Amino acid sequence: MPNRPAHLALGTGAGALAAGASVAFRYKRRPEAPRRLLHDIAQVGGGALAGRYAGALPDIIEPAIHPNHRGFGHSAVVGGGVASLSFVERLREWEDGCRDRAEGFRGRRLEECHAFQQSNGGDACRHFLRAAWFFLCEMFWAALAGVPVGAAAGYVSHIVADATTPKGVPMVGLRF
Repeated sequence: MPNRPAHLALGTGAGALAAGASVAFRYKRRPEAPRRLLHDIAQVGGGALAGRYAGALPDIIEPAIHPNHRGFGHSAVVGGGVASLSFVERLREWEDGCRDRAEGFRGRRLEECHAFQQSNGGDACRHFLRAAWFFLCEMFWAALAGVPVGAAAGYVSHIVADATTPKGVPMVGLRF
């Protein structure tokens, strides 16, 4: 029977795989989009992190305090609904918006790096700190692009793992 560490590991892997696939499909959808390896890595990392915590979410919704704890939060219907979210156009818009913001911060970071190279003294320190801040913002937005699809994959990985146990998962989860 999958336990919390197993669900966390499965969720992390599923989130990373889903975010990686999302990166690949993004370049297919938008061939004109700039290819940034650091942004891709950050997006996969964001998906992995979101998948890790979403992989534990069904047991947070319905704690495993008895053998028959699986209800609506563990149901196949909810799992299928969450999985279908990965194909919604709004997620593509979210991903593109986050990646575009990351690209904007990248441009600002490069400007500060150039200004840092041209300056000295106190100005150099200020430009360096601003470049570092813009780098953090850039990576934050790039990572955020992978969160929704990674979270969906992590949640579904929990349902699939529980479905392989002898108790299985309920179809709808409603008890009468």
